[in-house]
This record gives sequence, C-alpha cells and structure tokens, in this order.
Amino acid sequence: MSEERRVHESYQAYFDDKYWQKQYFVGPGGYFCSSNANEILTAETGSGVIICMFDVEAHVGGIAHVMIPEVIAKNFKDMRVHQKEILDFAKAPVENLINTLKRNGAGKKRINIRLSGGAEMMNDQFDMGLKNVVFCQNEVMDKGLRLITQDVGGKNCRRIHFFPYTGRMETYPLRRKSDQEYLWAREQDYLQEIREKLDITNGTNNK
Repeated sequence: MSEERRVHESYQAYFDDKYWQKQYFVGPGGYFCSSNANEILTAETGSGVIICMFDVEAHVGGIAHVMIPEVIAKNFKDMRVHQKEILDFAKAPVENLINTLKRNGAGKKRINIRLSGGAEMMNDQFDMGLKNVVFCQNEVMDKGLRLITQDVGGKNCRRIHFFPYTGRMETYPLRRKSDQEYLWAREQDYLQEIREKLDITNGTNNK
C-alpha cells in the first residue's frame, strides 16, 4: 500500500481509487451504523480508539470513535472521582452505537467487537493512547460483548475501513510525519472542544 500511496499527493485520492463503495467518515466522539453492503465506514486515529461492532447474522455494523477527556486520563485509576456527566460523555459513542445496532436488528449476544488505535503520540503527557485502549476494553467487558480482534498501541497512527454488512475491517498504518502531525493536532482540537463543552478547567468540572 505504501508504494502505491507515494504516487498520490492526497492519500484520500488513493483510497477513492481503491474502493467503489460509498465511504462515511467517523470523527472523534462520533458513531455511525449501517446495514448497506455498498458502504464503508472510515476513521483515522492516533491515540483514540476505533470500536467496530457487528452482528454477522443481521448484516449490520458500525463504528464508535472513542477519545476520553484528559480529566479522565489524569485520574484514571479511580473512575469514582469523575462526575457522571464526564463519564457519560466518554461512554456516549459506545452507548449510542449499541442502541442503534439493536434498533437495526442486532442481538446483543451476537455483537462482535474489533478494536484498533491507541497509538503513542507526540507530546503525550498522560498516556492517552494506552488509557483510551483500557477504557474501551473495560467498556466492552462491562457490557458483556465479545472482543474478537484488537490492533492497539505502537507509534503509528491508523486508518480504518470497516465493512458493516460483513464485519470485515482493514487497518492501514499512517507512518508519514505529516499524517501523525495532522492527527495529533486534530485530537488536541477535539480535547479542547470537550473541555469547553463540559466546562472543565484544571482537571475539575465547574458546573
């Protein structure tokens, strides 16, 4: 893949040429569900984690893109110190995707999980990648869902292509420095949005 990518200034052009299916992009904090064989769900992540869920019998699947607020990463050992509003916000992509899958015919006992992401990023003071992974693993376990594959950690960012109708997932490492700088900046912007949305200052919620 990397050899072919070199001929494209834009790697999106490479993937547009590679697939004929319609692509839907899922950003940090988002989720998307589909049962269409002609659709691909796409996400790119650095320290965040992509959770792909699918029910192969119902031919429905989706992506949740999880990135916990920094305040959780700073006080990760004891989740009880965090206000419910903050924890609910962190869990929302997973909760929303599960509920949407069920509404579209998925059975909880048939839902399979694939995890990818949680890279070690530049200037990471709080081990966000590792903590995002552990947070997602705990969510999967607490909900009694089946984790069948995981590709987590390391230093490379990732691009995920998920085929919701079949549950197939393709992972592409993004090794270019420009890719990693872009994703680091995007994740920092998202974390800042979270701080403003939840009114978090210096690790506390002022509401």
